Amino acid sequence: PEHGATTKPTGHVRGVFNTVTDMVTYHIYYAHLSGPVLMAHFHGPAKVGQDAGVLLPIPGPYQSGMHGSLIANPETAKALLDGETYVNLHTKAYIKGEARAQIHVGN
Repeated sequence: PEHGATTKPTGHVRGVFNTVTDMVTYHIYYAHLSGPVLMAHFHGPAKVGQDAGVLLPIPGPYQSGMHGSLIANPETAKALLDGETYVNLHTKAYIKGEARAQIHVGN
């Protein structure tokens, strides 16, 4: 849970970051939120437990299993490679974010 949320959300984010094209391809799965997701974003740069501003908005519609592709700007690319990016899911009850997944880019 994020920002004092009392729910127990579950889920995960999987994706690919192409360092040649700067394309971020993502799949986001979640359950057990207080209500529908109203907004979703990639945030950073931030280490685990730190908050940061929006790097990339994730377009709706918002539902578990949502997927898509976005182009990372240089700041986002650096934050991704440094492990300082997270996905935040925002709901009506927790408009600052109810669920968070820190992104780790590996080989």
